[in-house]
Amino acid sequence: MPVHIPQSFRVPLPKEYYDNVDESGRICVVGIFGVGSWGYLSKCQTVNKLIGIDAFLPIFPAETQADDEGSCFIDAYYDRRGNVMYLHLTSYLDAGHLAQLCEDILNSDLTEGDLHSLWRDHQYIHARSLIFMFSMCHIMLHIQPTVHLNTSYIRLFRALESVRQKLVPQLSSELAERGVNELWQRSGRLCTPRLLFVVRRCPLTSAELDPRNDTGGKKPTPMKRLTHNIEDQIYRILRKSRVLMNQCANCLFAVPANQAFVYVMPPHTVPTDPISILMNQLHVMCTTSTTDPFYRSTSACDISQNETNTEPTLKQFIEEHINLVLNGEGFDDNIRRLTIPYHFEIPSLTTWLSVCESLYDIVTGDSCMKAIPTVEVNISTLRNSLDPEMKFSEARCSKILPVAVRTYQENVPKHYTKTIHQKYLSQAVKLYSLSARGPAYEYYEEQVRTECLNYWKSGRQLCEERSLTGQHCIHQFHRLPDCVDITDDDTIPVMNHQSRSRITSSCNCGSNQSQRDDPFDCFTANHSFYLDLEESCCSVLEHYDFPSFKPSSPHAAPAIACSVDTQQGAVGLHSDTSGDKLPKDVPSTQTMALSLSQSALSMMLQDGSVAEGLSVGDPPKSNSTSKITKLPRQVSTTEYLSGMLSSDSPPGLLPKFPSWSLVRLGDSSSYVHSKGLELPGFIHGTNVLLQWQIHPDVEDKPSTTDMSPSAWPSPGEAIIPVTKKKSQTDTQKKVVKPVGIGANKAYIGVEYECMRGHRFLVAAPDKVMKASTHTQMKNNALKIIGSYLPLYFTCPSRTNKLHIAQLMRVYVVTPDDPTRIAIRPQVQPAPSPCPTFHPVADGEIALSPNSMWVMRFPFIYMSDGKAFSVPVDIQPSLATGKVVKGLIKLAENSDCTKA
Repeated sequence: MPVHIPQSFRVPLPKEYYDNVDESGRICVVGIFGVGSWGYLSKCQTVNKLIGIDAFLPIFPAETQADDEGSCFIDAYYDRRGNVMYLHLTSYLDAGHLAQLCEDILNSDLTEGDLHSLWRDHQYIHARSLIFMFSMCHIMLHIQPTVHLNTSYIRLFRALESVRQKLVPQLSSELAERGVNELWQRSGRLCTPRLLFVVRRCPLTSAELDPRNDTGGKKPTPMKRLTHNIEDQIYRILRKSRVLMNQCANCLFAVPANQAFVYVMPPHTVPTDPISILMNQLHVMCTTSTTDPFYRSTSACDISQNETNTEPTLKQFIEEHINLVLNGEGFDDNIRRLTIPYHFEIPSLTTWLSVCESLYDIVTGDSCMKAIPTVEVNISTLRNSLDPEMKFSEARCSKILPVAVRTYQENVPKHYTKTIHQKYLSQAVKLYSLSARGPAYEYYEEQVRTECLNYWKSGRQLCEERSLTGQHCIHQFHRLPDCVDITDDDTIPVMNHQSRSRITSSCNCGSNQSQRDDPFDCFTANHSFYLDLEESCCSVLEHYDFPSFKPSSPHAAPAIACSVDTQQGAVGLHSDTSGDKLPKDVPSTQTMALSLSQSALSMMLQDGSVAEGLSVGDPPKSNSTSKITKLPRQVSTTEYLSGMLSSDSPPGLLPKFPSWSLVRLGDSSSYVHSKGLELPGFIHGTNVLLQWQIHPDVEDKPSTTDMSPSAWPSPGEAIIPVTKKKSQTDTQKKVVKPVGIGANKAYIGVEYECMRGHRFLVAAPDKVMKASTHTQMKNNALKIIGSYLPLYFTCPSRTNKLHIAQLMRVYVVTPDDPTRIAIRPQVQPAPSPCPTFHPVADGEIALSPNSMWVMRFPFIYMSDGKAFSVPVDIQPSLATGKVVKGLIKLAENSDCTKA
């Protein structure tokens, strides 16, 4: 069913109208563009006054919404009475859309380059819309606020004509499919449109515009003289810039030679804001009496001006050119008559709508541009033509770019780290910033950074890995032998980490010293180095087997790091009474043997071989009431600790390898106190162990049923006289404990070692050992046993540089009697909240009698991927690292692991 198109619509017309349009009359197409204000002062109000109807709505900033085309669109109105199609272009040049655009910019975080690109994008979309309008209109009406022509239009018009000429082949092929005549196909447009100018702000005064000053035709009116001057000025500018030429077919537009093409709107015809008029009128009425003769004469003068004004209206000015189109005469604006045929097409509405859809998609549609590569290439040249600032900036920045990159390349070493790369990169960027200018600054600055980064990564990147002591790897960027993957880049070399630092360390027993590479992992620092040295000295000695992870499958993995309460889920066997005492009806000899490992004990519990009150290797149980209250937790065989055993370690997990070592050097007779330790690396006079005299209690021994605390004195406890009162009348008598009767001798030594291999023992927590042949070191071990020990100590070697030594070994010579000495190392290598490290989860380790033992401490302490190494350039103290009090003590119970 035939339908009529709506009078107002957005170009292009919705597709449902194309097939049913019943409009076959010839039409004239008028396009309106230019600069406008907002609200009731926008340029659409001028067009509405021309048409005589509110065809286009005014633009308000609060109501403006950016569409998919970047706030640039074309509204159309079809005047059926006059057979005229009006096209109104709204873009960023309208103040309403510009205000909304500025508000969006304020709400975004855009750089200077982004702002320039955003502005050029809107200008680019506006130019593409103008190409479409200059191809589909007979008359182009440019509305400008003042009498001065904006010279930036010169560059715009020349760019539009250049791009339009390049698009003619694509437009011709599209027009051929629409069935238009050959001349229309060849030119790619209806005709060479006429460009008319409308000036909204008249510079003439009210006196010059007064029609009573008319001379009766003898002399042109001021308005006509102003119009002629503006026309001459515009024409000269367009001719000098070669926008207008003799042959109008080669121009984007033409201006009539014998007709007026500039219209200056009189002040009383310019659209005004009704709100402002009402407010001004209200102000006048409130401040001026209505009976004032001056007020009445002014109104009368305005009325007489409107009635007697002989200047043509805007509608009359436009209709003079529209009639030439509708009458079929067309425009012939060539300056010289040539034989080239002049093309002028007056299409029907149906044909125009069909061609409008095709050309709009080609010129302004992004999808059509991508489908036709030649269109995309030609349209892209429009962006470069409209942006001379970017062209200048690119030329400037591209010139300084290689200079900045060359400066970076000349100063860098052969291989360097990221820190050095950043240093020289900042110098190159600073040199670039001294000469680079314009909107392309940020883009080419990124190019400088990218090229410098690629230069660094092309075989000059130094390995960023640091050793556990804080030293850089000296090799270039490489892969580790145990981490090689077939998908890795083959150009990256495969090697182990290595630093320039070399460390002198002793073996587990301390009898052999060797240089070692700076360790980069805990396994090398605490296990593999000492394991290699054992083959030449320590392998034949008796070792204590520290608990470590034993995998049950080849798919074992480290446990997820987490901090848990080590008390939660604790494992152990104890009686149902509180404290360390056993029930009175249980003999003291029938105690539970806890020397079994956790895994063996848990298996026995599952098999039922350990029953209530049963002791391994003891006589059958008597009538006892002791029982198992907590079952030991099964040690995991699928997950292991990623670091060392510490107070933060979850229960039931063991390290993959032991970081501690406990070696029996021989019998107690192998140590000669007069000679001290005959081991390499010791500073002279610092190799004598401290003597510890252990005194038995001569008081009555407790009975078998009296399980009082141990008769042995606690470590560090002095033997003092005891005062005993018999009665109030008796005199006080002193009972002195014997000192020399039955005393057992043990020897203890705490060794520190620096990275240069200097070794020394300490006589107190804050004093280095200074032994001589004339002094016997007696009973000084109590200062070591009953105090906290610093983990780090200043090396007493005579060197200019300060060296920090670390506690590495503890020597214990046990006496030949049933007295058992236990060792319980607990190390906190850094201030809290650093965890406390210990070798076994069961607590202390009881040393066998008549033996000389040496415990080697870890070189590096590591927990959850964090390493604690020797501090640098600080004065060591208990705050930097310490060994918890109770390192060596007497084994008071059987709840310790026996060595």
